[in-house]
Amino acid sequence: MSDTRIRELERKWRETSSDGDLERYVRELVRAGVIPAGIQGTNKPFAELSSAEKTYVRILAEHAQTMAGFGERLQYELYCGLRTLSIVQRTVEPDPSIPQDRLNAIIAETYANWIVTDVLELTEYASEVALSNFVWTAGFEALLPRVGNRHATEQERAKGYCTAVNLSRRILGTRALCAEEVIQLGFPLKICTSPNLIELEQTVSSHALPRPQKTYQMPDFLKVEQ
Repeated sequence: MSDTRIRELERKWRETSSDGDLERYVRELVRAGVIPAGIQGTNKPFAELSSAEKTYVRILAEHAQTMAGFGERLQYELYCGLRTLSIVQRTVEPDPSIPQDRLNAIIAETYANWIVTDVLELTEYASEVALSNFVWTAGFEALLPRVGNRHATEQERAKGYCTAVNLSRRILGTRALCAEEVIQLGFPLKICTSPNLIELEQTVSSHALPRPQKTYQMPDFLKVEQ
C-alpha cells in the first residue's frame, strides 16, 4: 500500500509541480523510510522553509528513491553534499538576469542531478567507499571558489566537473593508474582545473576504455564545450 501511495503522490507532484503536492510526497517518503527521519527541511511546513531549504527538499523529492538503493555511507555523503549545494550563493558571468534565489536553485538542481546519476552509473565500476569519496569530491568541485589565483566562474566549475567525471569514467574498470584508488582519492576531480589534467589524459589514453564522452544537460547560461 505504501509503495502504491508513494507512486500516486509522486505522479501528482510531477503533474502539478505544486508546493502542496511536493510536501505531501516528501512526507510520505519520510513516513515510509525512503528519506531518513530528521533530514533538514522535511520536519516543518514547506511554506516556512527558506529558499535554500525548499531547493534541498525539491532535490530530495527528485532523487530520494534512487538514493535509497545506495548503502548508508554513500547516502549520508549524498544528503550532506546535496544540502551544501543547495545553500551556496552562485555567480554567473555574464549575469543571466535571473533572480538570485532562482539562479541558486537551478544550478543546485543541475549539479545534484549530475552527481546522483553519475554515482548510479559508476556503481558498476567502483566500491561504495570509493563512491562516497567521489561524492564528497564532486561536491567540492562544484563549490570550488577559485581557479589558480583567480575567482572561478560558475561556467568554469561546470566545465571542470564534466571534464573530470568523463575522465573518471574512462579510467574505472581498467588497470589504468589503479582506477579504484584514483576515484577513491577524489582524483582526477581535484586536479581538473590544473595543468596536470592534460598530462593525466595523455598518461591514461593508451589504457583507458573507449567509453563515449557523457554529455551533461545544463541550463543555457552554464553551457560549455563538452
